[in-house]
Amino acid sequence: MARGDINRPPYTLSIVSDNGPLLDSRFVAPNATHVDGALEYDLHNLYGYSESKATYKSLQSIQQDKRPFILSRSTHSGSGQYAAHWGGDNESVWSFLRFSISQSFSFGLFGIPFFGADVCGFTKNTTEEMCSRWMQLGSFFPFYRNHNTKTTIAQEPYVWDSVAETSKNSIQLRYTLLPYYYTLLAHSHLFDGLPVMRASSWVFPYDESLFGLDSQFFIGNALLVVPALLSNVTSVSGTFPGLDNDEIYYNWYDKKVFNNTDVVQTLDAPLNGDVPLFVRGGFVLPLQDPAYTISESRENPFRLIAALDANGDASGDLFLDDGESPLDSNYEG
Repeated sequence: MARGDINRPPYTLSIVSDNGPLLDSRFVAPNATHVDGALEYDLHNLYGYSESKATYKSLQSIQQDKRPFILSRSTHSGSGQYAAHWGGDNESVWSFLRFSISQSFSFGLFGIPFFGADVCGFTKNTTEEMCSRWMQLGSFFPFYRNHNTKTTIAQEPYVWDSVAETSKNSIQLRYTLLPYYYTLLAHSHLFDGLPVMRASSWVFPYDESLFGLDSQFFIGNALLVVPALLSNVTSVSGTFPGLDNDEIYYNWYDKKVFNNTDVVQTLDAPLNGDVPLFVRGGFVLPLQDPAYTISESRENPFRLIAALDANGDASGDLFLDDGESPLDSNYEG
């Protein structure tokens, strides 16, 4: 069947040349033919996937006793088997801070659970308040880094004393939760492919009221995070799925049962304070005393939080290895 001129498709593109909408404007021409006869049009979006796979296999052959780590911006569905992904050139505006949450949901569905955005934004100038909130939010993403272009102001946390203090608290909490995150990532890689950051509608798929909720998220099925995503706010609106149907939530910081009965609650979220964080009843979370680095943290004692459900039950698991040896896809532990 004739495909027509694939360089000039019958639909509008945002990139338009003097000769009309062209797919080859600033890109390899879609009708470029590969050595096996395949057209670039059919393979273009697979380049990042193929690149990550080839790099992964090469690193495996060079250091067979080490696990490769690859971070790529160019990915495709399934790339998560080989690489982590960051969200690309975002902007230092509040809407991008919020968008990073739904972006992570999407990449979890694409099979790329190890995802993060450029914290505090890549282009444009951030502010002290925005960077503080973003450092808090980013600390809950599987991949976490502060990164910006050289044409913008410096945004390392130490630029502002308040952001540095907020960041230290957030990173300490992140390091405490590392065994839980590591277990979730191991499950995703070895067993089920599930995302680490999960929409409320993923955890409670039969509650239609949650389908458009992108201002909060679960880590696994056990931790509920309700971040501040707007400027000049000291409180946030949190939705507690199932709270009206025997679900129990515990405040992370004081370990007390969240006794409110309304599913939607207003929560305190002062600037440079703690991010509202709750443990869902029915789960046991593995934790570890945090240190200055990950390698030092791994030498510290483990702890468990057992958050009982309405029936007084809780369960969980822990994946633990040396952190660098190759993972066996046939692992059955």
